[in-house]
Amino acid sequence: MSAAELEQAVTEVLIDQDALQQRIQELGEEISTDYTGRDLLLIGVLKGAVFFMADLMRNLTIPCEIDFMAISSYGDSTDSSGVVRILKDLDINIEGRDVLIVRTSWVFGMGGVNVVDTILKKVESGARDLSVVNDQIGRPTFAADVARAIRQLVEKRVRGVVHFANAGEATWHELASEALAREGHTDVLMRPVPTSELARPARRPHWSVLDTALYERLTGVAPRS
Repeated sequence: MSAAELEQAVTEVLIDQDALQQRIQELGEEISTDYTGRDLLLIGVLKGAVFFMADLMRNLTIPCEIDFMAISSYGDSTDSSGVVRILKDLDINIEGRDVLIVRTSWVFGMGGVNVVDTILKKVESGARDLSVVNDQIGRPTFAADVARAIRQLVEKRVRGVVHFANAGEATWHELASEALAREGHTDVLMRPVPTSELARPARRPHWSVLDTALYERLTGVAPRS
């Protein structure tokens, strides 16, 4: 795709360049403060992370190393196999280094593409009859709460894999219905449908409820609902 074709394909800018660069600068300052005197290694997942990682590094005032991984669960198909394959592993040995992986799911928030944002935009555009999946269950999680959880874990120098999600379980239909109710949209018909009725490029699990017991034990904080 050429630069001209790419520009034409973009129908809406969610976060303008100035706001994005301002936040990256703030992240650089925060990381530089938190990791002063520590051995910092930035790891990005190819290929989407390249540009962000480059901008972030420019805003760091401390030494750091950088490495990349490439992973896939799709191969040549549009259906996820459910098995993550490592296409490129790390070149740097991370044995003995602090590594924190925070796993979450069903994230929504302002400024990003997610189910809540998509449903609200459709309704604001005039849609009054919507079909939403009602046989997938997860723990809807606000993006800002994920950011706070990551900061708490970093400050405690936690290593390993930690699950974080907001409390409570819901289906996508229940989440979308609640979002519309909170915005006062009472004239919209929300049809609950099974996953099989909606064509999607990748299969989704019916059960995505993460166990946050380890996060709660490490931080002493229970996720809010």
